[in-house]
Amino acid sequence: MEFTLTDDHVKRMAAAAINASKAVGMGWMHFDKTAVITVDDIHVIPSEDVLSIDYYQGRMVKFHARRVSKDKWNFYPDTPTADYQSWCGKYPTWEKLFEATQ
Repeated sequence: MEFTLTDDHVKRMAAAAINASKAVGMGWMHFDKTAVITVDDIHVIPSEDVLSIDYYQGRMVKFHARRVSKDKWNFYPDTPTADYQSWCGKYPTWEKLFEATQ
């Protein structure tokens, strides 16, 4: 799934995905339900043009994006699933997450 986005918008999408994610398994030991993640907490790895979040403070996020050109980002997998990306309960598709963070 590819979108034309600024770095700031990709960070907003990542923050929204984290905030909508649930703690799973041993993640409950690290989970703070009062923590709200902001754009300032999100960092793109400049040398790789990647923003990849597997787990964040116990939350199962599985947010993976790679810059393919100046303002184009590829998100994978193409179709998020709730058993892998726990934020899908709130945003069932990349498009919904994109729209919610405009």
